[in-house]
Amino acid sequence: MGPYHIDFFCEEARLAIELDGFGHALVDKRKRDEGREKFLNRLGIKVLRYANFRLRRDSQVIRDALYRVLQERAPRHSEAPAKQEPVCTSS
Repeated sequence: MGPYHIDFFCEEARLAIELDGFGHALVDKRKRDEGREKFLNRLGIKVLRYANFRLRRDSQVIRDALYRVLQERAPRHSEAPAKQEPVCTSS
């Protein structure tokens, strides 16, 4: 997007998800990340940023956060799908 790459993007929710490796803790990377976030915010895009190591450790917390933000930003698709009864067949 513009001069930046985005890890994951949902157009409908205008939501960018960034997964950061260790290098993003370095000062020059942080400054670039801040610039990218300001640029995206000006376009109406919300940015959620997670360190890679959290993906396994906090996967449910991350899923819950994504779900909440998607409910806020794209509510027509945020309802949980209706539970369907299992289909049984016999032979």
